[in-house]
Amino acid sequence: DRVALMLDGRIEQLGEPRALYEVPGSRFVADFIGVSNFMDGTVIKDGLDIGYDTRLAATMPTDTSPGTQVTLAVRPERLILSRNTKLRGHNALRGTLRDIAYHGRDVNMHVDVKQMPVPLIARLTAAQDADENFTAGDTVWCNWKPEHGRILTH
Repeated sequence: DRVALMLDGRIEQLGEPRALYEVPGSRFVADFIGVSNFMDGTVIKDGLDIGYDTRLAATMPTDTSPGTQVTLAVRPERLILSRNTKLRGHNALRGTLRDIAYHGRDVNMHVDVKQMPVPLIARLTAAQDADENFTAGDTVWCNWKPEHGRILTH
């Protein structure tokens, strides 16, 4: 099956549902199909500068050059929460667990991070949550592999 996602009377992106979800072509598509964490920043040589002396590794589309303003989108299920450490080979932002929303099979963790105007959302399975026993107020690291982020230029 293929899906055509339209915006203002034109096709914004056309493809299989999985492709629209995993590789959105724009912020509109990433926001319309599921939930994403968005981080605005400036392209630098090896990734993205999101301010507060924070640089993230990211694969840039070929049409971007240093100084270009872009948005990094990371799906909540791609974030890995850890208490005390950044995971090796991952991007990581430190924050405070603000809220835990239980949804049966899944648990959404809302994390306040100084670099972000809104909380990041991490989606864990109920089993992962039970193993970790996170509670509101915990200091956590939000980790993700660079390849799990998508750079959006429009």
